[in-house]
Amino acid sequence: MTHGHESGEGAMLSIGKALTENRTWRRKGGRGMKHQVFVKLLVGFLLVAVPMEAIALATSWYGAKVVLEETNQSMEEKLYFFASFLEEELSNVNQMLVSVSMDTDLMEYALQRSDEFSYPNVITFDRLTSKLKILQFSSEYIVDVFMLLPQSNEVVSVMNGFKHIQEKERAYSRKMQDSETNRFLHEDKLVYFSDNGDFVLGVEISQAHIVESLRSHQGNAEYHVFIKDRLQDAVLSPRKLTADEQATIERIGRDPGAMDDLVVQETESKDRLFRIGFYASKAEVLGPFHSLRTWFWALTCFAVFVIVLFSLFINQQIQAPLALIVRSMKEVERGKYGGRLALRKNDEFGYVYKQFNRMAEQLQTLIQEGLERKIQFQRAQLRSLQSQINPHFLYNCFYNGYRMAKSGQTDNVAKLCKFLGDYFRFVTYSNDKDVPLSDELKYTTTYLEIQKIRFSDRLSFDIDCRVDASAYLVPGLVLQPLVENALIHGLEQREGATRIEVRIVEEGEAIRAEVSDDGPGIDEAQLHRIRELLRQTENETEHFGLWNIEWRLRYRFGEDGMLSIGPRTDGAGTLVSFVFPKVAARRGA
Repeated sequence: MTHGHESGEGAMLSIGKALTENRTWRRKGGRGMKHQVFVKLLVGFLLVAVPMEAIALATSWYGAKVVLEETNQSMEEKLYFFASFLEEELSNVNQMLVSVSMDTDLMEYALQRSDEFSYPNVITFDRLTSKLKILQFSSEYIVDVFMLLPQSNEVVSVMNGFKHIQEKERAYSRKMQDSETNRFLHEDKLVYFSDNGDFVLGVEISQAHIVESLRSHQGNAEYHVFIKDRLQDAVLSPRKLTADEQATIERIGRDPGAMDDLVVQETESKDRLFRIGFYASKAEVLGPFHSLRTWFWALTCFAVFVIVLFSLFINQQIQAPLALIVRSMKEVERGKYGGRLALRKNDEFGYVYKQFNRMAEQLQTLIQEGLERKIQFQRAQLRSLQSQINPHFLYNCFYNGYRMAKSGQTDNVAKLCKFLGDYFRFVTYSNDKDVPLSDELKYTTTYLEIQKIRFSDRLSFDIDCRVDASAYLVPGLVLQPLVENALIHGLEQREGATRIEVRIVEEGEAIRAEVSDDGPGIDEAQLHRIRELLRQTENETEHFGLWNIEWRLRYRFGEDGMLSIGPRTDGAGTLVSFVFPKVAARRGA
């Protein structure tokens, strides 16, 4: 009966394959697409914006550096010019002072000083004051010119005229005696003097005028200027310096290069008597650039915000329709062809939606018509195959029944009839669907009992089931064809007895079913050829029964349900087995 059962099983397998043809697609796309378009848009915009922002930022930094360098260079040039100008101006003042101190009118006045009011004395005094005024007007820094007469305790000055020596002049006299040069500082004045023995001629230079002149030359309000007399270690200033200003100037004097927070330019006069400098906070000098950078970062944040919003907008216009298409294609992958996309406005996606709906509709129609025709054909073929009975098998069974009846073995005849009835009932109603493993074992046992009656002592068998067979479902007629092949190759093709063993055991989360015989076995060449045949998707020639079981197991349990064929572990006979997972085979799963 091998060919009848194998053809029926082939028909069932063809139906299963037809029903699962629309499941052969694999999910190659769609995963992770929820945010891919948005991320790509965002990254694309950022790839354009970030280099531009980086260039703008680098330009800002470079501009600040250039401005700082140019400012330093400009300040250095102004500082050098002013130092030269101041040095020349004070040198001229000093030369004028010496020249005027040797004037005959001043000497005459000092030597012929008299309280008598006379015309010659008035003329001499006028000439004296005129010479003093000429000296005063020789420099914009001179605020007063005075002539001290220590012997008469008198002083003549441009600003105050003639008067007796007071505390100010006495202080001048003391500093003149203590000074190693012809100058000294007194309050907010720089005093140059020339001692001629009989009189002392001096000029008062305003520190305020010098500092203001320096400020007018440098032209930047954020810069602080200072002039320091190196000999007296004093800073020329029109006002009293604050503690911070004094500390800053002292820091600059110690190490000008260490002023990381300041922009400093300073120089010394050629005679090394003065040290002139500018200093300013870098934050003040670069204030416009700091404001520019603040605006730059604000605009950068705003640009990023706009990019994100625009990316979201574009994403909504592109990714959302794409996601809908992907979801619909996934439905088609799962075999659901009834879904349709709602048509959008008349744009590119609207056209794609329309074509997708048309494709899905045509595909659904074609698959449905093809499946219906194939299923109807396979069902008709299956019914035809089920109605056929192997004549050879029937002949053997009925001939054995005839012999037993004629010899009076009525009990064996009754057993044979009962086994045949059970056998055909199972074949007729159970081979087109999954059946409990326990029923499959009963059917296999029935088949072996029938063959036992036929071959008598030449056949022995053992069925060992170590699982709850009623709890699992398997495709119908998966064990009996394996037993039938074992009989054909292990008993009918040789003399002597044969033993067939059917074994059902657990292997972790799976169940293994084995059918073995102690026949002559199978050589490697034939074994290789059978294995190659089992891998083919179509087979209508030899070993159709094994191929049918192989592909029905694959359809039912996937790659976990493949047949395994080889020699027994003891080397005698053949072992055919298959494994199926408990979860997939459990009833109610």
